[in-house]
Amino acid sequence: MFRVEQAYLDRLITSVDLVGLIRQSTRLREVGQGRHGGSCPFHAGSPEGTLIVDESAHRFSCEHCQFSGSAIGWLMYHDGHSFRSAISELSRETGLDASMWIDADDLAAERADHIELLGEVAEHYHRRLLDCNGILTCAGYHRTASRVSHLATPRLITMHKNC
Repeated sequence: MFRVEQAYLDRLITSVDLVGLIRQSTRLREVGQGRHGGSCPFHAGSPEGTLIVDESAHRFSCEHCQFSGSAIGWLMYHDGHSFRSAISELSRETGLDASMWIDADDLAAERADHIELLGEVAEHYHRRLLDCNGILTCAGYHRTASRVSHLATPRLITMHKNC
């Protein structure tokens, strides 16, 4: 099992510029001293300002869906990193040494497994969409895709809108 000392995680989390990390993909505006607001990317139809990033607490939270976390959680749930990969990425960005926690060969194997799994998932959905027998099947897909719009690719939806 992969374990990291809490002291290292605390140091890592406080070393990350969380506002800068989240700004890479989400527009934020200052809403108070050390607080920034934006639309939550974790649910559809998020009003502006529901996502709050607190610089001093090194945490983000959504007032609408109640989802919250640190920089590690952001990379895991927003960018699709594993826990190990998120720690590796943030350690690299902050200049902290994670070599005692992360074996590069294990990380490479984990990434290869994830790439293989994503390929299988894409293949499954591609077959399902090619087997589209009528409007109801595609409409069901589009209803599902709209609920998880942050996971569905616009190209895939556009390709199959007219089945």
